[in-house]
Amino acid sequence: MNAEMTDNNYRIALKEIARLEQIFHPNMTLTSPHQGLVTLLGFAIDSETLQPLAIIEAGDMHLHAYPPPCINMYLHTCPGQDHGAPDTPIPSVRNHLDARNLSVLRHRKGGLYTRIGTVIREAMDFILYVSHDDRTWWLRPKDMFEDGRFSAAEDIPPLDLGVRT
Repeated sequence: MNAEMTDNNYRIALKEIARLEQIFHPNMTLTSPHQGLVTLLGFAIDSETLQPLAIIEAGDMHLHAYPPPCINMYLHTCPGQDHGAPDTPIPSVRNHLDARNLSVLRHRKGGLYTRIGTVIREAMDFILYVSHDDRTWWLRPKDMFEDGRFSAAEDIPPLDLGVRT
């Protein structure tokens, strides 16, 4: 992909996430026929395909990533549950993540990111991380964090994600 196509695809992904967030609010409690009650934490962009993905916290306390159509097909709003009103408390992932485990990474191109944690997608481990520039959530295969693209930025504190210390 050339830079213009990549930039255009990135803008399309951001617009799609904004649209999805109008329908599916972060913190929304949903039911899944396979996982029971789950919480939609938000949406991330796949770093390789630039496709938006829903980040779900399942009852097993693991984070999972699904293409947005899967939310429509497999997840249904749970009646009587909190559906992510604007005054809803911090998403549950922030309640079980430990701030001591967050780390700041510098991409080889210079961007700074706070690593949030590991996400399971299609039985593979991915890393969920957030940009310090615009707070966009990103998802990247775990092995790409070990190939030299990222280095520790120990002198910079992680973004305040509201996690416990």
